[in-house]
Amino acid sequence: MTFHEQYAIAAAVTLAVELPIVLYVARRARLLHSDARVLVAALVANAATHPALWYVPWTLFPSVLEKPNYPLYLVVGETAVLLVETVVYWRLLVPHRPWLALAMSALANAASYAAGLAVWALIR
Repeated sequence: MTFHEQYAIAAAVTLAVELPIVLYVARRARLLHSDARVLVAALVANAATHPALWYVPWTLFPSVLEKPNYPLYLVVGETAVLLVETVVYWRLLVPHRPWLALAMSALANAASYAAGLAVWALIR
């Protein structure tokens, strides 16, 4: 399986998991935004982070993807994703509740990471 095929699977899993979670949290928090606005915010957040997490290291710093360096790449990369997505949710959905934006991002990313691990275990 090529790197691009792996990316396509990862992106599909990420969106399939994160979009419903962000929508669920928004509804539970009784945000006054439409479902469409919440889903667009989730798409914007993922469009800003997912390709960068995969393609920046692959094209610019391939050595970080090697086994000894991978844990550091994972921590730094996922932390950056968490922060960027938090800012997106904060600005687009919850400008007066940054803690909710952080919770939304953390829950969605943890769930999609776990789902990704499960999918890779099944297809390898």
